[in-house]
Amino acid sequence: MEEAKEIVALETENLAKYFKTKTGIHKAVDGLSFKIKAGRICGFIGPNGAGKTTTIKMILGLIKPTRGTIKIFDKNIKDIEVKKFVGYMPEKPVLYEDMLPIDFLVYLGELSGMDTFVAKQRAMQLINLFNLESAIDKKIGKYSSGMKQKILLAQALLHNPKLLVLDEPTTNMDPPGQAQFFEIVKNLAKNHGVTFFISSHHLEELEKVVDEIIVINKGKLLLQSTVPVSYTHLTLPTN
Repeated sequence: MEEAKEIVALETENLAKYFKTKTGIHKAVDGLSFKIKAGRICGFIGPNGAGKTTTIKMILGLIKPTRGTIKIFDKNIKDIEVKKFVGYMPEKPVLYEDMLPIDFLVYLGELSGMDTFVAKQRAMQLINLFNLESAIDKKIGKYSSGMKQKILLAQALLHNPKLLVLDEPTTNMDPPGQAQFFEIVKNLAKNHGVTFFISSHHLEELEKVVDEIIVINKGKLLLQSTVPVSYTHLTLPTN
């Protein structure tokens, strides 16, 4: 009996992004190729300036590659249907701080084409998931940094994406908040098949959650491993 083909959630091939500078061409990303299977949690690791953010912007379709291809669930990112598959949590909070959390989430749901009633139901589910019920009548601007990070993740999950791209997601969270955050990530991957692509330069915070890691530096792939790595002996290069 033929084995079922494993689904690839995210694939890049010979991906590159070059920028013109006063001193010449800066190769922010230079020939990056990797594959991530569906339902896995992948840590995207590298020092500051390694090319992580540029790669993420290309995956999200925010900037065009100089060359190379990106596929999400076997669809080229130029295909408008890809937008339905992807959720994004930026590193820095981009929130309407004068809004209540439920109104903010419903508003974003409506912008993405969700029915208002469905968006409200989904928003309440996420508020409950993140234990924010007690702050539901508080404006987002009054939230702590960790609570704002939870709202950012909630908006990324609102439309039930199959791939979540998270950029330094636990930067402003205390240790208990980080632990709860990663428990939610593991549950979504294991029980709902959500694929996670998590950018970070903190190896230790990803150690207990990822299935695999991709390490880059100066825009090039250094390592992709699906085998547990000894994080204590893995030292990031410096630029």
